[in-house]
Amino acid sequence: MPDEYHGVSPEESEVLVNIQKQIGTPFPYLDDIYWNTLGIKIDGKHVTEFGLYYCQLPNLPENFDVFKGVNKLQANMNKFTTLPDAFGKLEKLQALYLRWNLIEELPDSFQHLKSVKILELYTNQLKEVPDSLSHLKSLEDLYLSENLLTKLPEFIGELESLKLLWVNNNKITDLPETLLNLKNLQEINVRKTSLNSKAKKILNVLQDRGVRVIKKSSFFSLKYSTKSKTLWNLE
Repeated sequence: MPDEYHGVSPEESEVLVNIQKQIGTPFPYLDDIYWNTLGIKIDGKHVTEFGLYYCQLPNLPENFDVFKGVNKLQANMNKFTTLPDAFGKLEKLQALYLRWNLIEELPDSFQHLKSVKILELYTNQLKEVPDSLSHLKSLEDLYLSENLLTKLPEFIGELESLKLLWVNNNKITDLPETLLNLKNLQEINVRKTSLNSKAKKILNVLQDRGVRVIKKSSFFSLKYSTKSKTLWNLE
């Protein structure tokens, strides 16, 4: 295994080597990072996309913020329970994929990720939506499926750029009326939840506006995701 990554800054190379020692395999240089990728994409001397698929890492190193040029991080199928406090310094981050981890909370510094447009947190251990998300005004796609959520916060209606919201497979029974403030919302997934009559009325209003409301499971329905280059079972 390499003891340095050629073409990458010394600071970033050092962290890459340390992570490589933990997972027991080097990071290949790649042109693109997808949902099931292990590797890095570089531009100049900096990592711009990072794939940590199925590394079984218990956490990210505290100095992970050395990768200040990263705009996409895919860390699906690890064992994170949270993220480092310094994670909020990744100000260029636009897409963050954290599916199939054990995340229970996010650091307060998460609120500084002002550029994030895609945030995937499904199949984790979140009991509530972290307050730090209220600051992510650029957020367009938010996946919170298969957590332990019992409600959505009022601030969800302040995420003015939000186009897609998945909260299916949670213990949610109610929805905040502030959802009606989301003028750009195109799709909401609430399947396998036990919503009350008030929540259902809110969904009816959204549906009348042309929002796609996913309520029930069908036998087999697939849609191609251009963002992740894979197929997803939606309904």
